[in-house]
Parts: sequence; structure tokens; C-alpha cells
Amino acid sequence: EREYLFESAVSLSLLSQRRRKGPEGLAGGKGGQPGEQILIRKNGIREPVRGSQSLAIESGDRFLLRTPGGGGVGEPELLV
Repeated sequence: EREYLFESAVSLSLLSQRRRKGPEGLAGGKGGQPGEQILIRKNGIREPVRGSQSLAIESGDRFLLRTPGGGGVGEPELLV
């Protein structure tokens, strides 16, 4: 999880993946959790952000990025 505070107005372009569905597991492993991106405006309003888009950022806005978890490998009950 990373959070960025913008001290000046900028244009932010995003190109990310795995925000709706997490990564698949392999060889029977469980899938990972999806990530999340949220723009938090300086007035406290939270806006979900799509994986690919451009945003107009104002001074005082924050951007919260939670990267997705990886998928597992192998049947979980066989690894205990």
C-alpha cells in the first residue's frame, strides 16, 4: 500500500491491471486479491479510480494505491 500527497496541481496518467479480479492461482492454488486505487480529494471525498485513465489532480489531493496480492501455487491442503 502506498499513498501519495500532491503539493501542486498535476495531470496523472495511470496504466495498471488486476483491479477488478486478482491474479489467478497455478496448479490448484487460490487466486490473489484484487488491488485498489482511490483518489482522496483535499475535501475528503473518496473516488475509486479505474486501472487506465488520466486524472486532474489538485494541490492537497492524495492518491492511495493498494497493489494486488499474488496467486498461490499448488493445492493448499497438500502443502500443510
